[in-house]
Parts: sequence; structure tokens; C-alpha cells
Amino acid sequence: MADFLAKRPAKTPFFYWFGSLDPHRLYTSVSGRKAGKNPTSLRAKKSGNGRSF
Repeated sequence: MADFLAKRPAKTPFFYWFGSLDPHRLYTSVSGRKAGKNPTSLRAKKSGNGRSF
């Protein structure tokens, strides 16, 4: 990747897409709770217009 970036013309846009065949771990039910996460303590962030996501 560094070689590609070094050789491309300056100020020239490019597109890079990395596609992985296995991007996620397997789903395990209630894994968050087992790790000590409490879903009721989560807070949604406000967007620029004041609404929650």
C-alpha cells in the first residue's frame, strides 16, 4: 500500500476497497452482557440537528 501511494501522481484521487471474506466474529448470544456491558446504560449521541441517532 505504501508503494502504491508513493507512486501515484500528487493530488490525484484514487479509490481503495478492501474486501474481506470473513469480516466479523461469530455471533454469540448475550456476549455483551457476559463481557460486563449493560445495555440500559447506553446513551445515544445527538446529531447536529439535536435529534438522537
